Amino acid sequence: MVWYPRRKLIEYVHDEQIMKYKGRLGFHRDPSLLTRMVAETRRFEGDIYTKAAFLLKQIITTHVFKDGNHRTAFVITEYFLNENGEAMRVTDYQEARTFLKDIRKHDLERIARWLKYGDS
Repeated sequence: MVWYPRRKLIEYVHDEQIMKYKGRLGFHRDPSLLTRMVAETRRFEGDIYTKAAFLLKQIITTHVFKDGNHRTAFVITEYFLNENGEAMRVTDYQEARTFLKDIRKHDLERIARWLKYGDS
């Protein structure tokens, strides 16, 4: 059975990231999009790392929050993998920032490999 985050958890993680690292609280787009993203991730075919890649890219590119979308996506994706018995192998935060800022350039296979092996 695969564990998926709920909308309220994503919102909570977002708010914690903003409080910790600063930024603007609130939504840029309809918050119900978070529920839809998780539902789409549930339906998405693939292994757990590919599902994680899909969720990560969805949170970043849908841009639901005013600020902190990349940070929120990164933390939620790590949590998603951990709750499903896997680990995110990305250890270099500066490298992660660069990779996440360029997420639109990467296909899901590439993102899944990055999450699983930690190399970009």
